Formats: sequence, structure tokens, C-alpha cells
Amino acid sequence: MPIQHNISLVGIGFSWPDGTPCLTDVDVVYDAGLHGLIGSNGSGKSTLVDIITGGLDPAHGSATAPPRTHVLRQDLGLETATTVADLLGISPVLSAIDAVTQGDVAPQHFDAIGDDWDLRDRPEAAMHRAGMPGIGLDREVGTLSGGQAVRTALLGIRLARPEALILDEPTNNLDAEAREQLAGLLDGLRHRIPVLVISHDKALLERCDSISELRQVDPRNPASTLRRFEGSFSAWEATVDAEEETKRRDIRDARATADKEKRDRINQQIRQSRDERRGKKFAETKRKPPIAMGGDKENSEKSSARARALMADRERAANDRLAAAEDSLRRSEDVYLDLPDTAVGNGTRIVELQLLEDAGVVGSAQESEDDVVPLPTDETHVIVSGPEHLRISGRNGSGKSTLLERVVTGAPMSFVSAPGMGRIYEVIGRTDRIGYLPQRIRLDPEATVLETVAASNPGASDQRLRDDLARLLFRRDTVFAKVRTLSGGERFRVALARILLSAPAPRLLVLDEPTNNLDMGTVDWLVNALGGFRGALLVVSHDQDFLDRIRIDRTVPLDA
Repeated sequence: MPIQHNISLVGIGFSWPDGTPCLTDVDVVYDAGLHGLIGSNGSGKSTLVDIITGGLDPAHGSATAPPRTHVLRQDLGLETATTVADLLGISPVLSAIDAVTQGDVAPQHFDAIGDDWDLRDRPEAAMHRAGMPGIGLDREVGTLSGGQAVRTALLGIRLARPEALILDEPTNNLDAEAREQLAGLLDGLRHRIPVLVISHDKALLERCDSISELRQVDPRNPASTLRRFEGSFSAWEATVDAEEETKRRDIRDARATADKEKRDRINQQIRQSRDERRGKKFAETKRKPPIAMGGDKENSEKSSARARALMADRERAANDRLAAAEDSLRRSEDVYLDLPDTAVGNGTRIVELQLLEDAGVVGSAQESEDDVVPLPTDETHVIVSGPEHLRISGRNGSGKSTLLERVVTGAPMSFVSAPGMGRIYEVIGRTDRIGYLPQRIRLDPEATVLETVAASNPGASDQRLRDDLARLLFRRDTVFAKVRTLSGGERFRVALARILLSAPAPRLLVLDEPTNNLDMGTVDWLVNALGGFRGALLVVSHDQDFLDRIRIDRTVPLDA
């Protein structure tokens, strides 16, 4: 019987070199199956992966994983790979084989090769079975179509023959077809090996056998701990919702108790004051000898002090229980931002796109003219008008980001179409009031949040900007934080705030894969923030849950 491999974490704790706690008391075992790992940005997900793979040593506890644990970073490696061999993840092994063949017998080469002496031959057969014959290992990734690149990256996982697989946000930038290919691969592996997926993609998480959440539980301790939930993402949501409702009931009960203790303390003080007045009046009548009156007064003061201390302790304990109950509740603050200056009237033309006359033959290098599908008439001339929400769709490499950039810059089409590109539109008209949020956000790292936003609206007072930033959850001294100190999610929020609060206000908002690399809380923030935008929206996204929440009126496909 084959040995069952697993990923095991026992009592893991980790702190950064400056002493800041990151992880605490992480205990979990992942056997064969598909396991989702979620958590807000900065909660320690990537750190945990580095501990599993040996890249970081925990402060205490132990982590074990199978020797052939394969890790695939974001975008399936598409962003960093140069050649097909890089994308397959076999370049280090091939280099080791070449070194040994040339007479270099260093031990590290043999360690890298292991049992993969035939690795140079296996990819050719695998590429042929995947419908991509003739693609060599030295071919540049940039010459592949988007679909070919994704299929190649997925083949790399199979060639690695992993005993465990870890994927970090694998669906970022992947089109629907590529996501289905990835899902099929994971479904095939989950019955044999543990597959750990870091993701905010709800569709992918819904396929999981378990969901593990890294979360800061104690507000006084920045370290995250891990809790595992059996079942899919919807099962996790149902469990969390039920727990949150219980916590809200506990808060109501704790608040009622705290209010009662406060009333009891006040009533006790009123009674003591009344008794003290009576005692003073009684003393003035001299109905007892002075020595007896002095003893009564001393006893009364001691009794009153004990009663006040007891009531104060009870009220303090009730308030502590209330604070603890409130701290246990997950924070879900709503954004409210009214942006009347972004409004555009119905029928106002914002963007006009014209399909190029020869676009019918533009497409994948694998296609022939017989494969070209006639275009619907209304897709040859696209007009975005009024407060319309338009989605640009298409497979990877079809030119979606290129089209968005041309809409933003107004530049004419001046490039030769690459293999895999679909329909090519010329921008023949556009508003000049455009807000653009690209995939790679660039901000001045030394500027503060307030300075960054003020630069796009120099006529606004600091107080007005602070008020608007507070509505976007940048409150009090957080507006004075420098960009370099912010998390990735916080920088994203600053970038969008700079656009939404700019002057003149944008009438068209262009978003290119905005939910990539965002945790679920930041996606919620984005959806709420867009609720105040009254202009037109042009978006590229493969995140169906996000698209459903922001209302898409129309979709223009670039697929040929």
C-alpha cells in the first residue's frame, strides 16, 4: 500500500526579527484533498508556506512536508517565466543534467536531478498530448498564446510529480477556460496528495474539502492563529455567520448586564448620599453621646466604602465582559461615499470603440480563416454611454489590458497583433475625465495617505479630504501614515481613494483585474466604495462574484 503523505504543522509560532509576533499556536494536518487557506492581507499566509517549505524556521513548533512538495506562486508563474522550460519549472533540473553531461559531478547536481534523468524527453510527449506539438523548451513564453501559456504551466505541475502541492492565488489573471483547466487538474490530484490553495477566489474555494482561516483573534496580540473548517467555502460562511449571530446575542446580553450594574451603582450612591444626610441631621439633634456618634459615623463610612468598591468592581467586570464580547466580533465596517461630481446623464457618450476592418482574421496563430466566427453587428461599433458598467472579456492574451491602456491614453493602435490576440478595437472617442486603476499600482512610498490623495485634488481643504477618507475607513492618524508602511490592501485602497476624490472627478473609471491579490475584506471595501461612483465603468475581471456584485450591464468579448 502506498505511503500517505501529509503536511503537518504542530505548535507553530513565528515572530519577525523586530520581535513582532506573526503566527501563534498553529496546529493542523493536511492529508490528501483540496484545502483552501484564507485570511486578510498580512495575516501570515505566505509566511506559513515558507515555514512549510523550509524557507523560514519557526520560533517554536515543527513543520513537516513530503520531500517533493511543489510550490507554484501567483499567476501560475506566468509573470516570471522567460522560456517554456521556466514555465514548466524544470530549468534547474535541466541545467543540472547538462552540467553532469559535461563532466561536472558536484553532489548538488545529482540532488537536483533525483530520478528525473529523462526530464528532457518527457515534456515533448506531454506537450503533444496537450495539443501543443512542436513547442520547444527554449521557446520564449511571450510568443505563446494565453491559452498555451496556461496549459504549459499546468503541465509543469504534472511533470513535477509532486507528493504535495501548494498554490498561491493561482487564478489571478486566468480566464474562465484556464480556471476550468486548473480546477480539472486539482480535482485529479486531490485524491492522491494534499493540495493547499491560498486564494480569495470563491469559486475555487467552493471546490475545497476544507477551509483554513488565518486570523488575528486577540486585538491585543497581532499574531494570527489558524482554525480549520471542514467543508467548502459556503460551509465556512454558514458556520461563521452562525457564530457571529451568537456573538451579537452575547454582546446584547453583556451590554444589558453592564447597563444594570451601572444603574445599581448609581442607585447605591443615591441611597448612601441619603443615609449620610440623615446621619448628619441625626448628629445635629445630639440624640446619642458624642463618642457613640463617632463610632456610628466611622462604621457607616467603612460600610459605604466597601459597598462602593463592590459596586465599582461589579460594573468594571461587566464592562470588561462587554469589551471582550465586542472584540470577538469580526469587523465589517461599511463604506459610504457620495460622489455627485462623477455623475453622467443617460445617453452621454463616454467611450467609442471601432472594430478594425481586418479584425476578423486577427487571432491565434493556430487558427485558420475557416475558424473565424462572424461578428454581431452591434460589436463592430461599441458606445459606452451614461452610467453604464461595461465588461471587457476574453481569454488570456486576447488584448484586454492593451485595450484599456489605449482607452486611458487615447493613443492610436500602433502595434502588431501578437499570437492569440482577438478582436482589436480602435478608440475613436473618449471623455478626458478618466480614472485608471492598473494591475500594478505605483505610489510615492514616502508620501502620506493624505498627501497622496491631496495631490489629485489640490483645491480641497485637508479637513474635507480627511472627512472623505474617514468614510473610506482611513480614520484619525492613519491618514498620516506613509505609503511604504502600508499593506498591499491598504495601498490599493489609497490608490482608489486618490482616483475617486480627485478634481475634476472622473466620469469614467477603468479597472484592470482589480481584485487580484486582494483579500476578501478589501474586495468588500472595493464593492462598497464603487457604490458611490455615478459615472461609467470599464472593467476587466475574471472574478465572477465581484462582477455580480458591481452590476455589469453589458459585456464586449475580444475572443475572435
